Amino acid sequence: MLLTAAPAVVGPIFIPNSTAVIVARDVKIGKVILSNTTAGALTVTISDRSTSCNSGACQIWPAISIAANTVYTVDLYGTFMQSGISWSASAANSVIGVVNYDN
Repeated sequence: MLLTAAPAVVGPIFIPNSTAVIVARDVKIGKVILSNTTAGALTVTISDRSTSCNSGACQIWPAISIAANTVYTVDLYGTFMQSGISWSASAANSVIGVVNYDN
């Protein structure tokens, strides 16, 4: 029987308006929850930490707009994130994020 570790979770935390590393090693990203707590639309970017996409990080969530007072939930089905996960929002203290990932 193959045993696997339980998924790890980051959050819930506010996503900063500058790029922040939330995991600093190879992982597989699972479910992502993003909650815009403001009255205006905001964007969030989620990337791996590689240099595999035109010598830069691969954006798996490229500055996608999140409507005001809206919660987005997406399952990324174990997408491989080389060297870890980073994220940023267009405004600080406005979008709450939760990410689960497998070690």
